[in-house]
Amino acid sequence: MSGLERMISGVTGTGDHARESDLKTRYYRGPLREVVERIRKLPSEDNRFRLVHVDEDRGEVMLEHRGVLGITHDVVVTPVAMTPLSIAVDVHAAIRGRMWDFGGWNRKLIRAIYTYLDRHLSPSSGSAK
Repeated sequence: MSGLERMISGVTGTGDHARESDLKTRYYRGPLREVVERIRKLPSEDNRFRLVHVDEDRGEVMLEHRGVLGITHDVVVTPVAMTPLSIAVDVHAAIRGRMWDFGGWNRKLIRAIYTYLDRHLSPSSGSAK
């Protein structure tokens, strides 16, 4: 998705083939349950986040983020086990009730989540191909 499409749609997601390096899938070393547990702890360390739901079957953690201007973001963080000890983490962020993201808020939010995970988890060498 191009920057213009993200700006107009109000939705930003990460992926292996993202053009921008800060929107590429991140890989961490450790068991899946440890990565999910670390994501679950994010709201206790940053009160702008609220844990909405953890779907153990799909491996998704749903969060809500309330920004400084009162803008609410719906965030889904998806950790996927590539190998027993290599976990891929993707983030999907959408501004609730708006069709634009002129400030790049979703991208900043994704960067903040990855920075948090980088502080608490060991990086992995990448995808298991």
